[in-house]
Amino acid sequence: MTIKRKSLEQTLVIDLDGPDGNAFCLLAAARQLAKQAGLNDRKIQMEMTSGDYVHLVKTFDRYFGSNVVLETNNPMLADALGKSFLTED
Repeated sequence: MTIKRKSLEQTLVIDLDGPDGNAFCLLAAARQLAKQAGLNDRKIQMEMTSGDYVHLVKTFDRYFGSNVVLETNNPMLADALGKSFLTED
């Protein structure tokens, strides 16, 4: 029998303006995603908590941004993260 690691190909959407966007929820999501990807979750969480909220989100985005969409209506947060808003046509 062969066992295959589950991939992170599914896109997760996190609303940074809602309850899932608070620091504790982002840390819990990072722990789960890191374990799924075989990454060191403790190292990532220590890095995430070594600064303010913007640093936490930037770190989360750096590790998991290819598999997670972060949503916000806060232009200052988007600017701080170096992101521009996507527009829907």
